[in-house]
Amino acid sequence: MRTKTIVLVLLALILTLIVACAEPTPLPKPSAPPAAPTKAPEPTKSPEPTKAVEPTKAPEPTKAPAPTKAPEPTKAPAPTAVPQEMTIGLNVMPVSTDPIQDGGKSAMATYGLIYGRLIEVSPDNKLQPGLALSWKATTPTTWEFKLRDGVKFHNGEEFNAEAVKFVLERYDKDDKSKWKGILAGDQYKVTKIEAVDRLTVRITTSEPRSGVPTGIGNVWMYPPAYFQKVGVDGFIAAPVGIGPFKLVKWERDNYATMEANENFWGGKPVLSKLTVRHMPDETSRVNALEAKEIDVAFVISPEQSVRLQKSGYQIVSQPVGQAYNYFFRTVLNSPLKDKRVRQAIN
Repeated sequence: MRTKTIVLVLLALILTLIVACAEPTPLPKPSAPPAAPTKAPEPTKSPEPTKAVEPTKAPEPTKAPAPTKAPEPTKAPAPTAVPQEMTIGLNVMPVSTDPIQDGGKSAMATYGLIYGRLIEVSPDNKLQPGLALSWKATTPTTWEFKLRDGVKFHNGEEFNAEAVKFVLERYDKDDKSKWKGILAGDQYKVTKIEAVDRLTVRITTSEPRSGVPTGIGNVWMYPPAYFQKVGVDGFIAAPVGIGPFKLVKWERDNYATMEANENFWGGKPVLSKLTVRHMPDETSRVNALEAKEIDVAFVISPEQSVRLQKSGYQIVSQPVGQAYNYFFRTVLNSPLKDKRVRQAIN
């Protein structure tokens, strides 16, 4: 046993010596160091962002075609022109072309075309300026009238205060005047008529009279110089006024023809010619109107007016003043013998 042990020890010793004396077996070369770590691949560059496409310019907006000009509006046909000539059928014509020789209301329709007044009356019965622009009472018994400047009579004679004075005095004093004494009488009590200056007339009364403008307003004006030159008969044969129409021809109780006064202070008349026919019978006037022989029939009864209106004619109504005169006989045995009763009735 002891022998085996020694043998095993010797063997172990020999092996150890053998190993110690033998060339050392080179250690295997270490393998090449591991390759340098592969560089992580460069991060793939994200592709250059695609440049945004430059926005295509929006095409210029197509210009709206120039608006087609609306066709010029067709001019409406001119309104039917007012006739340049007119014929009027009158129930009454003045007995004379001298305006102081006919005081009838119907004569005014003709006189108003040829002559003119200081003061006119509106359809609602109010006084309004005519040849006088204004008037006022400067004292209880004095009135002053201011006249239009630049107005001329048909013959070119100037209208002024002297003309008014002449006409008023003849109106009140001439023996042929239908109005003789009316201004100086109880109604107006006029004592004096003065031409204060070229365009001012003063009327003086003996007592206060508020109706003086109304009385003066009824007087038709005509040129004094011409009247004095030709006289009454010459004036009647060839009258000269100051109104919208000039008298061309006059045939008493038959007709009168007139032409426009282009220098009329109120403006040139629309009509160039006017004819007035004397037609006292209403039936004749209406028949002539319907037969188109006249354009206007002056004064028609209510019955005829209704019928004509239904037939398409235009009716113009105008109130007409009426005056009634009463005479009381005081010589009879009646209450009227008492003055107080008469005064109460008045």
